[in-house]
Amino acid sequence: MGSIPSAIWIAKIAKGKDFDIRNYGSKNAGLTNTFRVLGWKPALPVVFLDLLKGFFGPWIAMQLCETEADKAWVPLVAGLLVILGHSFTCFAGFRGGKGVLAALGVFLALCPFTALAAFGVWIVLTVSTKYVSVGIRFLPNMSL
Repeated sequence: MGSIPSAIWIAKIAKGKDFDIRNYGSKNAGLTNTFRVLGWKPALPVVFLDLLKGFFGPWIAMQLCETEADKAWVPLVAGLLVILGHSFTCFAGFRGGKGVLAALGVFLALCPFTALAAFGVWIVLTVSTKYVSVGIRFLPNMSL
């Protein structure tokens, strides 16, 4: 599920099958580059798809776990695999996005209140500095 390269596929739908978002802007297959190169309309489905795949990986794992011991680690592994699949997608030559939105989806499934608080801090930092990277650099320091 994590390997679905939503930014690449949405960019191809928006600009044609020969268009590769990784050849433009920051050369990254992620939301920020999609937004900068193509605008908010193609970026919006990227947001939803990346969040959903990040959320549903661990959520499905939680539903399939039968014991409390499994519920402690299986969803974490599923979330990690979604993020790795997103970052190294087999559908696009193992060159995917950075995994930030997929990771937010994972954290929303595992610890929703903490994830929403971290997202709120990211919004404040990004809006106040006008740099997405400032908000992203803060999040790994959060104790989720």
